[in-house]
Amino acid sequence: MKTTKVSSISGKTKSLKAVSSQYLQNGGALLAEFMAATNGKYDIPIRSFSADQLIKATNNFANVFHKARISFLCSGSFEGRKIVVRKFYDFNDFPSDSIYNTFSGSINDLVTTAMMSKHKNVLRISGCCLEFKYPLLVYEDAGTDILRARLLNPCSGRSLTWRHRLNIASDVANAIVYLHSAFDTPIIFRIINLNNVIINENGVAKLFDFSLSIALPPGKLQVEDDIIGVTGYIDPEYRRSRLVTQAADVYSFGVILLTLLTGKGSIQIDEDDDQVHIVQYMNDRLENTQFKDLVDQKIMEDIDGIHQERTLHSFLDLALKCVQYEGKFRPAMIEVAKQLKQIQNFFHL
Repeated sequence: MKTTKVSSISGKTKSLKAVSSQYLQNGGALLAEFMAATNGKYDIPIRSFSADQLIKATNNFANVFHKARISFLCSGSFEGRKIVVRKFYDFNDFPSDSIYNTFSGSINDLVTTAMMSKHKNVLRISGCCLEFKYPLLVYEDAGTDILRARLLNPCSGRSLTWRHRLNIASDVANAIVYLHSAFDTPIIFRIINLNNVIINENGVAKLFDFSLSIALPPGKLQVEDDIIGVTGYIDPEYRRSRLVTQAADVYSFGVILLTLLTGKGSIQIDEDDDQVHIVQYMNDRLENTQFKDLVDQKIMEDIDGIHQERTLHSFLDLALKCVQYEGKFRPAMIEVAKQLKQIQNFFHL
């Protein structure tokens, strides 16, 4: 009997039997996760793509515009519409008991993204493909503008105005508030950073990559788990206690606020060539350095008078509240979002 073949990313081929087995394994895990996350009340609202369709749509995943530790994003076109595909790297020898399990992470990302997809500040999912080792996510087209590259790459040639940075901060805050409050129990993002934000052609910031998000147990304010996160953005209290709370997301978001204000990354090099966290970097200099010298000079070029300059001080004050060492002293994300909206309104007066 002749065996049907399906193209693979490596240029080799897979048998239809192997593809079907992968589809059933991924599909079963996906359905189980959807049922667990929604108490059996959630219909899967996403389209199923075949491996062959996505290989053709992306020219064999050639148009990569963002690489992360465990996955990459590439652009493509399907049925006349632009799409963005997230593919996880195929770690053949990745240990199943590792702190990060790629399979469960990809399923978690798919389920949480689908649950969040109605929010305008989340990269909207169009479908998935279950025929690879790890499920692929297919998103709406939102361009290729990753916030980290836009903000920290001096060669990008597209500086962000203060107005735009305020909008980005507010957009991301609103998405996190939704994650913390829209479901039966709060979901903690855990890896909020500049690489998880994409900016579409209209300047709207959209959050993506929920692979490491974790839901708090019903009625609980915290859950113990392994220390997972992105260097420079991990809550020091979480690092010490291994307890995941909503305050951990507030801390990571506070680091983003500092990077938006200063135009600097989360880790800086000081005068002695030592690595210094941006929180320490700012605290060490606030008393002895002119405020204007700490702010990204591209921002200062956009500021018109004392009125708008006050928004910089308010923004910094909010950022420093978010990154306080103890989580109990940090504001809740809903309060952070409200204060950002007030700063925006004051800027526009």
